[in-house]
Amino acid sequence: MVMLSPLITLIKEGLILLHGLFVFLSLLILILLFTPIYIYRWCVIKYVACFHKSKFGKPIGSLGSLFAIELLPNFPASKAPKCVVGSKIIIDGHVTMQELEEMFYVKWIGNKELTSRYPEATQYVEKFMGFVFWKKDPYFKIENHLKILSLKGSTEAEMEEELCHLSEELLNKPFPHKRSPWEAYVVHNYKNDGLLKRSKTGELTLLILRMHHTFADGFSVMYAVIEGLLDTPLKDIALPNSKELGLTKLSEKVEFGLSFPLRFLRDLSEYSRGAFGEKTGFHRVDDRFPSRTLYGRPPDPFSVEKIRITKEKLGVSFTAVVLSVLASAMGKTLGGKRKPVEKLLTYIPLPLPGHPRELSNHATIVCFPLPTAPELDPVVRVKKLEANLTQAKRNTTPLMFLLLMKTLGSLFPFMIDILARNRVIPTGVSNFPGPGIEMRLNGKRGMEGDFFAGTLQGVTGVGFQVGSYQDCLRVSTVVDNQVMSKSEVKQMVSYVVEEFDKLYELAMKS
Repeated sequence: MVMLSPLITLIKEGLILLHGLFVFLSLLILILLFTPIYIYRWCVIKYVACFHKSKFGKPIGSLGSLFAIELLPNFPASKAPKCVVGSKIIIDGHVTMQELEEMFYVKWIGNKELTSRYPEATQYVEKFMGFVFWKKDPYFKIENHLKILSLKGSTEAEMEEELCHLSEELLNKPFPHKRSPWEAYVVHNYKNDGLLKRSKTGELTLLILRMHHTFADGFSVMYAVIEGLLDTPLKDIALPNSKELGLTKLSEKVEFGLSFPLRFLRDLSEYSRGAFGEKTGFHRVDDRFPSRTLYGRPPDPFSVEKIRITKEKLGVSFTAVVLSVLASAMGKTLGGKRKPVEKLLTYIPLPLPGHPRELSNHATIVCFPLPTAPELDPVVRVKKLEANLTQAKRNTTPLMFLLLMKTLGSLFPFMIDILARNRVIPTGVSNFPGPGIEMRLNGKRGMEGDFFAGTLQGVTGVGFQVGSYQDCLRVSTVVDNQVMSKSEVKQMVSYVVEEFDKLYELAMKS
C-alpha cells in the first residue's frame, strides 16, 4: 500500500491536469464561438470613432465593461451597486466649495484654457449598437457632483459612527443615470481629537470622493486622487519581478518557464472546480439578488512602525502580518456563525506592468488561501501566510483571470451580466500603500487618508481595504448583509484590533 501511494498521487495530479486541459480547450472553443461578436465590437468602435466622435468619448474597455452594467438602468445590478470605489482625506484647514470647484476644473476637468486630464469626468456611460461607451454630457454642471455634508456628532466617537454610516450609504447609493459616475463631498469642522492636537489651523475638513469602478481600477483612482488632486508624486506600482519571485538563478528561471503550462492548467482546474465546491458562511447566498453592503472600520489607525517591528521580529513580510490578522479575525467571526473552516480563498488586485496614469482598468487579481482556523497559533498562522504568499507569487492566476476578464468583458452587456460573475472567491483584500511624504491640497496639509470599495458582482461576501499614509495604516471592511448583520461586522472589526495587538506582543517576546 505504501508503494502505491506515489502512484495514486501521480494519477490524481494527472487527472487534475487533464481537467485543466479540458477547461482550457473549452475556453478556446468559447473564444472561437465569440469571435463574430469580437469582430462586430471592433467594427462598432471604428464606426463610432469615424462618425460619432463629436458625441462619444472613448469606448469602455473589456475590463471596464465588466463593471459598466451597473450603470445601465435596465440591469438589476444598477439598483444595488457593488462596484463603487472611493477615498476619504482629512485636510488641515477650511476648504471652501469655490476652492474645490476651481481645483477640479484645473486638475481634472479642464476648461477653455486647459485640456481635460480626465475627460471621463464630464461623460456618462451609454450603450450604443450593443456596447458601452463614454458619451459626452452636454448638460454637465460641476455642482451636480460637489456637495456639502454636515455630520451632527459633537464628539470624535459620534462623528466616527456617523462617518461609517455615511460610507455605507455611499457604497449602496446608485449613481444618477446620464451623469458622470463620480461625486465629491465636503464635511467642515470634522472632529478628531488626535488630529486636532497636531493641526496648525484648529479646523479639519473631510473630503470624500466616490467613483464607479467603470472609470478605473483602484490603482488609477489612487493616482487620480493623490497625484491628480493632491499633487503628491507616487512611485510606479508594478507586478513582482524575477528577483521578487526568488528566481535569481538561471536554473530556477528555466524550471519556472518549463513548468508554467502545467501550473496554469492546475490553477485553471482548481478555480473551475471551486465553482461547485462547498460554500462557506462568507459566500453570498444569492449573488443575483440585490443586497446591501455594510461597512465598518476600527476607530483608530494602526501604527506602521509596530507592523514593521512585528515583521522583523518574526522574519516575515509586511503583507503577511496584515493578512494574518485579517485571516484570524475572519476565522473567529466565521467560527461564531457556523462550522469553522481551515482556509478561505481570497483575491488581491494586482496592477499590470506599465500601468497608465490616466483613468483606466489595467489590473488583474492573484488568488490564494488564507489560513483561518480559529485555534491556529498567531505565529504559526503568519508563517503559513508567508509561505502562501511566496507560492502565490509563482502561481498563474493573474494571467488566468486576465484572460477570463478580457474574454468575457468584450461581449454584449447582457452576456457579461450572465457569465462574468465571480462564482468562487468569498473574500477579497485590497492593499494600497499611500505616499510616505505629506499630501497637500492647495497648500493645506493632508493629515489622514482612507479608501473604501465594494465587493464587486458575484459571491464575495467580505472584503477588506488596507491603506497606509506616512506612519498610519487604515483598515476597513465591507460585508454583504446576506453574510453578516451590522453587529457581527462590528465584532469582526474588534477582532482585527485584538489580533494586531496579540501578534505584536508575541513578536516582542520572541
